[in-house]
Amino acid sequence: MKFFSTAITTAVLGLFISSSAAAPAEALEARDDCVVNAAIISNWAESGLRRYRVAFSTSKANVDMKAVACESFWKKADPATNCAAIQNNIACYHSSAVNSWVVDQNEVAGPAGKAAIDCMVNNFITHFAGRTGCRAG
Repeated sequence: MKFFSTAITTAVLGLFISSSAAAPAEALEARDDCVVNAAIISNWAESGLRRYRVAFSTSKANVDMKAVACESFWKKADPATNCAAIQNNIACYHSSAVNSWVVDQNEVAGPAGKAAIDCMVNNFITHFAGRTGCRAG
């Protein structure tokens, strides 16, 4: 009986040891050493709506901001994921007054419009970071 229990123990330990071989690690997604940022810098009343100005930037050099940020994400937001924003009268340009790229956009006045623009800014940062390979700031 001793031989039988020793054989079983040895077989079980052998299976545990052989099955715990390390698998090769998956390669991590490489990120550049850069940061993207976006923030609401001002807002004002316009035609019964609230107009928000959002400044955005990246520390990565040679990024075509108009193509990567303006065209790809802000202006072509998917209606199903655009945070219930109305996205009215959008303008995206480089402002020499604030020395940054900005997006101007109208939203409804009040808490609903503020919640929509906050959601849009957060989504924009996530998409912009993914598109440039940078981390969100």
